[in-house]
Amino acid sequence: MNSSMFSIPYIIGKLYPEESVERKKQLSDTCLAQAVDYSGVSWQGATEEMMEDEMVQLNIIRTIELSQYNAADDGIMEGIMQSLEEWSSGQIVFPKRTPQTAEFLERLYPVIGYVNFSTLSTVRQSFLLGGRFLLFGCIWEVPLYAVVESAFETVAFVSTQKQMAGFMRIAMETNQQPLGTQGRGRKSIADWVRALKEFHAVRVPEKVTDYMENSLEVQRLAADDRQMLEKILTVYYALETGFIYRDIQGGDSVPPPGFEKNTNGKPVDFYDAFLDKLYRLEPKRFAEWLSDYAAVARWLDLTGADDIYIRRLLFVLKEKIDVSNSEQISHVVGLFEELEKLGAKNINEVMYFDEQKGSFVWDEEFFAGMTEDVIINPPPSQKNAQGSQTQYIDVTQVAPTIGQKPTS
Repeated sequence: MNSSMFSIPYIIGKLYPEESVERKKQLSDTCLAQAVDYSGVSWQGATEEMMEDEMVQLNIIRTIELSQYNAADDGIMEGIMQSLEEWSSGQIVFPKRTPQTAEFLERLYPVIGYVNFSTLSTVRQSFLLGGRFLLFGCIWEVPLYAVVESAFETVAFVSTQKQMAGFMRIAMETNQQPLGTQGRGRKSIADWVRALKEFHAVRVPEKVTDYMENSLEVQRLAADDRQMLEKILTVYYALETGFIYRDIQGGDSVPPPGFEKNTNGKPVDFYDAFLDKLYRLEPKRFAEWLSDYAAVARWLDLTGADDIYIRRLLFVLKEKIDVSNSEQISHVVGLFEELEKLGAKNINEVMYFDEQKGSFVWDEEFFAGMTEDVIINPPPSQKNAQGSQTQYIDVTQVAPTIGQKPTS
């Protein structure tokens, strides 16, 4: 379940927006004292007409709240969502109900969805992100990035994570919900996403920030609309680049550049943080990371990584790769081929097959002067004064083009 817990008062506040503070407190107290949670079995036979009963509504709220703590999922949350879909022919509007109940049911769908986002089907996740409920999440101050990220936490295969991210991304790219005030930059979320895609950012990992700061259209938006737009575009860009599923928290996970958590209060260079995390990965996790070599190459291209940085990354590979492992060698070769497509010259010369040894070996001259200390944790004296996008002086004097040997 989602790690960000939603309390009963929070849920009631979203489902009964017109009620007074006193009335909301009364509903919360009744829910805690008297409501019982539904199960997949006890929900069977529920009808749209039953939703007019206030106690039924409070039972649903209690079920939502408890679903965050239940280790076992009997499908009750998606069962309720399915009922809402069937009663409304997939539109999530309820004209047959009283205004209060109709509003309750319309809001109930995204509340269940965001509280249980990680356990929903990809179709329902995409539905939430592809229409009006995306703005509901922003207005309700749902931690949207963390909620969407939670969907990837229990997925073992990167290929599956990519597919999920693709569905969600397409949903946002086609979201026709308008964002903004008429006369002040109002246009659909799809159009805002398109504008971000067309924007050329110097700092690729910070593309959303640069776009928000430099787009005249964005500056025309009201402050609240700008805040919602930034939240939406941050999620979209993380899905597009794969940052969102590379940012899964854990001691041995690799955070995506641009999204590291600054835990010690000191400035964190995202490139350094990435290499440091990668270097410290235990072998199984490292092998999983390497298996997605095409995405690694794409990330290097997206971030505009220079030769010096790529050499540092290759040094990490040299230190971590088991040259006797044919699968890892295959992945390294695959990475080199992808980098070659992106313009890296002579990259395949960095590692070659030594017939005398009967195994693959690294070109030691290419890594001359490079050590764990310098590459993983460059000393402050080597940093230039360019700001947060720190570049590093190559310890071998001049960085050669990738794949070319250093010259003496």
